[in-house]
Amino acid sequence: MSGYSGIRGSVIDAVRVLSDPGYQRRMWVEERGSDPRLIEDLDANISTLYDDTGVAESPHDYVGTVLRSEEEARAIAALDRVLTPLLEALPAGADDASVIAMPEWRRVVDAAREALDVLTAGSP
Repeated sequence: MSGYSGIRGSVIDAVRVLSDPGYQRRMWVEERGSDPRLIEDLDANISTLYDDTGVAESPHDYVGTVLRSEEEARAIAALDRVLTPLLEALPAGADDASVIAMPEWRRVVDAAREALDVLTAGSP
């Protein structure tokens, strides 16, 4: 958990998960494979950024509420620029294991790491 509460905390948590391929493999593939009732997966984190909050679709609109600065908005926008095309190009029914094995996924992880660094700069 990020230590943040509310919408900002949810956004930071989702970005943190997207930045960590080890966690993705462990939770989305290995753990989920052994217990399909788990709700931790790619869709849950994408939903946080797009459906639940809308932050990734228009990050500049959230400066001063969820995001603290234009720098944070730019970092989320950079993540969206690599994540959206990848998601749109996925074949129907692609599972998380297939997605995180794609070479293009590395760009998502890198953009999420950069966004996480910006979102958590100066935080305890």
